[in-house]
Amino acid sequence: MSYKALTPRPEGPKISVAVIESIVRDPAVRQLLDRLQAEPTGAATAAGPGGSAAPLLAAAASARLTRPILYIAAHLEEADRAADDLQTFTSREVSILTAFETRPGEGAAAIEIAAERARICARLLDGGTPNPIVVAPIQAMMQAVPTPKSLQAATRSLHVGQTVDPDDLAGWLVDRGFERVDQVEEAGHFAMRGGIVDIYSPGLDDPVRMEFFGDQVDSIRTFDLGTQRSVEQLQRIEITAIPTGAEDRDTCPFFRYLPKSTLVILAEPLESIELGRLVLERLDDHTGLYSPEAVIRQSGEFGRLHIQRFGAGLAGATLHMRVNLLSRFSRETGEAVDELLKMAVETGVIVYCDSPGEVDRMNDLLRQHTSNMVPAALEVRLGLVHRGFVWPKANVAVVPHHEMFGRAEPRRLLRRVPAARPIESFLDLAPGDYVVHVQYGIAKFESLQTLKQDDRTEEYLTLRFAGKATLHVPASQIHLVQKYVGAAGIRPHLSHLGGTRWKQTKEKVVAAIEEMAEEMLRVQALRQARSGIAYPADT
Repeated sequence: MSYKALTPRPEGPKISVAVIESIVRDPAVRQLLDRLQAEPTGAATAAGPGGSAAPLLAAAASARLTRPILYIAAHLEEADRAADDLQTFTSREVSILTAFETRPGEGAAAIEIAAERARICARLLDGGTPNPIVVAPIQAMMQAVPTPKSLQAATRSLHVGQTVDPDDLAGWLVDRGFERVDQVEEAGHFAMRGGIVDIYSPGLDDPVRMEFFGDQVDSIRTFDLGTQRSVEQLQRIEITAIPTGAEDRDTCPFFRYLPKSTLVILAEPLESIELGRLVLERLDDHTGLYSPEAVIRQSGEFGRLHIQRFGAGLAGATLHMRVNLLSRFSRETGEAVDELLKMAVETGVIVYCDSPGEVDRMNDLLRQHTSNMVPAALEVRLGLVHRGFVWPKANVAVVPHHEMFGRAEPRRLLRRVPAARPIESFLDLAPGDYVVHVQYGIAKFESLQTLKQDDRTEEYLTLRFAGKATLHVPASQIHLVQKYVGAAGIRPHLSHLGGTRWKQTKEKVVAAIEEMAEEMLRVQALRQARSGIAYPADT
């Protein structure tokens, strides 16, 4: 066995190519890719890949066939995990087609979800991204999207150097449901100050600020909502409004936006069908929804690859691939590293760490156990892989860092929306805005007025609570008031001034946090005190 000295951390995409090259050594994988290459509109089934091996097979198909990929998963969480894995195994951009919570247009985040779905459709319609990869849960595929015609009317592309009349742009935004405000705070807002236009388009992570020189776009930058400071310079931006048409003629299946060369990959298709049926059973109104069987039929216009852990797929010849899930590592760190080194004697091993700090820590552990000389077959790379596996005929094992050390599976990072933010000046507030008083709860800002008390004249914020109760807050105590920033379209309930509900709410939050901390400590203590269960090898 050959050894090597530890070197500085390599970049992730290089090893991703190596992983793809490894699994192509499996004759079944080569046969599968050759069949899909020879029959672009044919269907095939791969039986065996489990864990993150299914997204890896999809990444191999994307790389070898150079075709757009639509990866359909059964559950919403499975789609998130597959997107993370695909992003690790391929250098191409990976998008997620999100699903509404119940029916299209319903739910607390309906506006942002609709905008995100429309944005993905707009990118596919534009055709600017070569061979894109889109991941979607079956529920998202069952929900209709705007037709290309209605989408084009709701999307506007802007770039640096473009000639645009700022007033015409403002009119376009207003006509499509955007609200003009003094300072953007949530999706659907825009603001104009001289030659500066701020736009917070639904579906974007951050608002954008455009500076005009006359009628020419001089610069485009994203900026932080809290500090108002610029974050990233952009050359172009697509502003997507929510198409207002809700009639059946204004919607279509998502498949309409896919190029004909797209390869549709269904992970666990039978499970997806069952889950889709369950979604329909729970809804009384099926308007704007397609059945899971209809989704399968619609995919028939494209090349298809079904990936199943066990059994056969829905169509096409079945190719069997032996892929094993990882055995559990020892709970003791030193023993776990020793087990990893023994594994590297028999097969190539790639350890994926989802943060640079974990990569450095992993390298330190290997350095301590091997005197700075590790097996040449062992690699430590940066990337998020959710569930490890061993692919015997490919002579490769993929080991996620969290699985090796028995830690909780990492979750996707979602954009956080603050419930409230500090008020920096009176100009931040307009009559009717919701605010949060630290002591008394949620209220509505009515006005700013000057009142005289004890021979002193001072400005006060007038806040209206439930039951038309009014509270005057001195300007000197403005730090006690924060502006309420909630989910789009949600109106909070006003608190009762002098009531106990707000106090009880804060007490419940404190108690819940203490209970959660206690439970975490208890579980950790139990894990350390109890011995594990040694299961037999996977058959």
